[in-house]
Amino acid sequence: MTYKLIYDAKESLEVFKQALSQVQDRLIMVCPWLQKYVIDEDIVEKIENLLNSGVRIDIGYGYNLDFSNLPSNLSETEFYDLIQNPKKRYTGLQDIYTFEVEYKKYFKLKLIGTHEKYLVCDNKFAMIGSHNFLSSKSQVKEIGIYTTDNEIIQELIEHYDNTPVIITREKTCHEYWIEDCLDEFNSAMSDYYSNYFYDTDY
Repeated sequence: MTYKLIYDAKESLEVFKQALSQVQDRLIMVCPWLQKYVIDEDIVEKIENLLNSGVRIDIGYGYNLDFSNLPSNLSETEFYDLIQNPKKRYTGLQDIYTFEVEYKKYFKLKLIGTHEKYLVCDNKFAMIGSHNFLSSKSQVKEIGIYTTDNEIIQELIEHYDNTPVIITREKTCHEYWIEDCLDEFNSAMSDYYSNYFYDTDY
């Protein structure tokens, strides 16, 4: 059983990347904000590769004060404003939010109204700390803890699973388009295989 202090952004980002490289079943990440200069092309590619291999990825996000004056269901316009406006610190969602449609069995975003920062990699290890590891690379002093303590890992998983969503959102036009394309593709593949096995059935 391991307990190790994690210092500053550099070390917590190393643990974040370690989780992306070692996860085999489920990765839970909770951070108030997601910025594009952390969720960059390389990270997006790694996330998509994991989803393609059947890994479940859950992200809890959303600082509660950012949403105190918003309705309980975000419109498409409100959501686009949220992820496009750099001042709102959610630009990291731009390239991953559609994964909820493309990989709906494996990728989930929960807007939970939080200031927590933690991740859980399978039942292997967890990190809890002060650093906003999905939104910041700053050199401000930060501290956290890395642990393989199974009791803490299970408690964090339970805590995340039991944390309710504070705001839902409408699907965007882009997501509806992706959904339609996937439905058409799946229907075409089903017809193809049905015809193939019918034609080769002697």
